[in-house]
Amino acid sequence: MTDTDRRLRRTASLLEVLTYAGAAIASLLVVFLVLRLRKADLHVPFQYTNGDVRGSGDAFLIYAQVKGVVDGGGFQTNPYLGMPVGMNMLDYPVTEKLHLFLIKLIATFTGDFAATVNIYFVLGFALTALAMVGAAREMGLSRPTSAAMALLFANLPSHYMRGQTHLFIGAYFMVPAAVMTCLWIVQERRLLLPLKAISGRGIIALLICALTGFTFVYDAFFFAFFLVVTAAFMALRARATARLVEPALLLVVLLGSFLLCIAPNVAHRLQHGPNPAAVERQPNDAEVYALRIAQMLLPVPGHRIAAWAAVRAQYSSGLPLVNENDCATLASMLMMR
Repeated sequence: MTDTDRRLRRTASLLEVLTYAGAAIASLLVVFLVLRLRKADLHVPFQYTNGDVRGSGDAFLIYAQVKGVVDGGGFQTNPYLGMPVGMNMLDYPVTEKLHLFLIKLIATFTGDFAATVNIYFVLGFALTALAMVGAAREMGLSRPTSAAMALLFANLPSHYMRGQTHLFIGAYFMVPAAVMTCLWIVQERRLLLPLKAISGRGIIALLICALTGFTFVYDAFFFAFFLVVTAAFMALRARATARLVEPALLLVVLLGSFLLCIAPNVAHRLQHGPNPAAVERQPNDAEVYALRIAQMLLPVPGHRIAAWAAVRAQYSSGLPLVNENDCATLASMLMMR
């Protein structure tokens, strides 16, 4: 390799690092401006309210879990809550072990649950931007385009509108990684086979599957779904069942990590029996909270342009079952008042 080639490689590497760093910093800057963090007190939770404009009070559940982790009591069993016997939430499966692990790391420096949850909420924007840059670059997009996509994806309105009420849903940094893994399969990149010579991308894909199983259950479910769809597509296109092997192996790792997450809950259920009063889920919830495509494509609620805001308000006012699904819009958060 000539000196010129080395300089070009170093320059390309530097530009790559700057793309990642720029996207993350720009995302944090947007959060700083939108949330007016200059006036914020990190020692007070951003969303300390029993119910927000979307009618959800889940923030207190998140705060209880985070405070349990910070205080060393745990996120499912906590002697500091539920006196006199303590809190026991083993009837309520929690798969967000990766998020809680990162929260524990932050807590070692802060020692304060409010500062911890606030920092993690803001950090989620930067992590999502970094993951999106990586996925976009793997798709062959240019550095400026990748950075722009990352900025938009990390700052979706739902990330702000749901806020800390759905802290772990909002930290969706594993989603681009999951999509990238499916893309590698479609592109017929060598991942896991032969097993004696697993590629670098194969190791990354295994790590992505393992970590996704330790995030919110939605991420794991839809990743598993798209792995199945991707495998079926590749098998049909090549007319060879051998195409199913790599996706199947990845699916096993994903499901294995997910089952490992809920193992304490399963063991508790086997020992003590079911507790239907702990978590009630009805089939009609899928309809009540269902996403409508129009909600994604119409202007964001409260748009800066009055005419566009009126269009969204007129649409929503004529619909039943408008709730947290009203957050699902692809418009920019900066378009809100």
